[in-house]
Amino acid sequence: MQRETRQRRLIMEILSNSMDHPDALTVFRRAQDRKAKVSIGTVYRTLELLVKEGKALKFYDANAIARYDAKTEFHHHLICKVCGKVQDLDASLFKSEHMVKEIEEKTHFKNIEYHLTIYGICEECAKAGN
Repeated sequence: MQRETRQRRLIMEILSNSMDHPDALTVFRRAQDRKAKVSIGTVYRTLELLVKEGKALKFYDANAIARYDAKTEFHHHLICKVCGKVQDLDASLFKSEHMVKEIEEKTHFKNIEYHLTIYGICEECAKAGN
């Protein structure tokens, strides 16, 4: 585990308080808004470290941009293909235990972990005719 720096605490705080699953540039801009002295490189490295340590999740949006989530308990994501909005999706909507057993049986893989990302069009974009 890395030592806890002021920049690292700030980045984790920004991520924890973000419901929009920000990308690294958004985290950097939010740090700048707080007048923090942190480089974009530090933001990227810290986010990757948080993912490696299991303190954040990383996934890709419809434009292949890495997004981050401080909510690490098991859940999935819905992503709008038009506006890029990311929304959490409760994992209980899927019979995950059954699915994992079936995958293990068919592939002979063990200790399977997965994260489901569903792409579609959000309600606002659908109403706008997109």
